[in-house]
Amino acid sequence: MSNWVKKWRDIERREAQAKAKLLQDMADQGFTRSKAAQELDKHTHNISHYVKKFGLVWPIKTSGAEWGRRGYTVQDYKDLAARGMSKAEAAKTFGVHWNTVDGVARRNEIKFADGRRKS
Repeated sequence: MSNWVKKWRDIERREAQAKAKLLQDMADQGFTRSKAAQELDKHTHNISHYVKKFGLVWPIKTSGAEWGRRGYTVQDYKDLAARGMSKAEAAKTFGVHWNTVDGVARRNEIKFADGRRKS
């Protein structure tokens, strides 16, 4: 193995260690994987891949969680509905699919404004 290859692998190893430390710090501060993905401009599956690859301690918060896929709470959705937003506007604001907003609204009996145009 050439000296250049050894140097290259050392650089890759240091980068991986730095990424692992950053992600573990975010997990320790209470970030969800989705919120970390947003902050780092990555996809959630990338964060989960790194967690597995680096063997990080970052539990997935699912049952009984008060927040949704992107870290927004039911109260956040209620606040948008109270401001008169439609489901489509709320979805665009939170960066989630319309079906996500619709599901939260149905499960929690939240009334959003009717966003359809009337002729």
